[in-house]
Amino acid sequence: MASTTSLWPILLLITTASCAINRQAIVSRYNVTRTALIDNNTTPLQVGNGNFAYNVDNTGMQTFLPFNTLSSWAWHNDSLPENGNISDYHGVPMLTHGRNVSYDIPDPNLPEVSQWLIGNPNRINLGRIGLKYKGAALQAAQILNPVQELDVWNGVITSAFDIDGEAVKVITQGDFDSDSVVFRIESELVISGALEIELDFPYPPIHSTKYKYEVFVGVGVLEFSANFAPENQRADLPDTIRRRNSKGWNQYWSQGGFVDVTSSPNPKADELQRRIILSQYHVRVNSAADGQSPQESGLMNNGWYGKFHVEQVVWHNAHWCTWGRESHFDNVFPQLYETFLPSSLERAKLMGWEGARWPKMTETITGRSSPGGINGLLLWQQPHPMYLAELRYKISPTKETLERWDRVLTATADYMASYAWLNETSGRYDLGPPRV
Repeated sequence: MASTTSLWPILLLITTASCAINRQAIVSRYNVTRTALIDNNTTPLQVGNGNFAYNVDNTGMQTFLPFNTLSSWAWHNDSLPENGNISDYHGVPMLTHGRNVSYDIPDPNLPEVSQWLIGNPNRINLGRIGLKYKGAALQAAQILNPVQELDVWNGVITSAFDIDGEAVKVITQGDFDSDSVVFRIESELVISGALEIELDFPYPPIHSTKYKYEVFVGVGVLEFSANFAPENQRADLPDTIRRRNSKGWNQYWSQGGFVDVTSSPNPKADELQRRIILSQYHVRVNSAADGQSPQESGLMNNGWYGKFHVEQVVWHNAHWCTWGRESHFDNVFPQLYETFLPSSLERAKLMGWEGARWPKMTETITGRSSPGGINGLLLWQQPHPMYLAELRYKISPTKETLERWDRVLTATADYMASYAWLNETSGRYDLGPPRV
């Protein structure tokens, strides 16, 4: 009762505030400023567009911390296992209501094959862009008086710092229209040639039960664009990207829903507003992809081999509908489920059920459900298409919306009805065992 009462002033303002909200002033109020050197335990500031994310250290680049440069399209396969063939894996049978059903869990007789299937394909780091000083890698200890700010309204990161008493300023921006990052570096050290750009490309990661991370091999104003793409493309000029990026961010903040609690007397209101603003920045960079969802912790974090978990697509994408930004939702659904439909129908059939059994930890290349201790038993991803379709239908309650989701929802319902087992003793339907 106490917590409900303490939030009342905030909720009251949401329902009664004037529509004339100065969005730019509120968004800009929560620009992120840092004045200390960050480390691997600090969430880096980032730019990107949902299909591409670039994370920065205090230099506005990836100079002394090899942060990720990740995309929705760059994937890699490790060398095939030496012991056993991928085609030998057929899951592990478990007794299910009087019959053996093969589930996607690690096969103790094929440990290397099972691990390969868990770890492949894996999302690959595209490359590191950083600074060199006097021909050597610039070290964190050489960076003094760091001040870094993320301009949330315009999507611009400005990083200022000193090297040997000389000022350096780096402006970093992404691009909504291409998988590019653009830099503007201002310093006398550029004129003298002491400060240079370093490009470092990672060797594809080695994924095993013991090792799961990447291995890196090794004019007054300097401006350049770095474009990443699966095929040859010509990068746009830095000035073109800068103007386009800020315009895109301004439009993003100006459209869709907005919550203003800045006038609330509740002491928790400011923190609530901060989280609302910065979370919307992060989802635009990490989750606004085409045709798929990011890995569980967002595109910036290469966990789970870069694969996403199908039960997490709700958390990454349902909010687009509730905030009136359904165009980003439509870029993912129902296409994501349609991509998985053939393999999910086949999976259910092989297991003896009807409809589509959706994968758990997966990617859009193979649609394979990665083996895991509980991956093959999880079911909480099964009803999510119905919830997501309902969200979209509330926005556009039309026959066209129903027809667009029809195949996915029918296959989902057929599986759920088929999976439920009539327990004749209790007269009720049971889900499993086994299931999680």
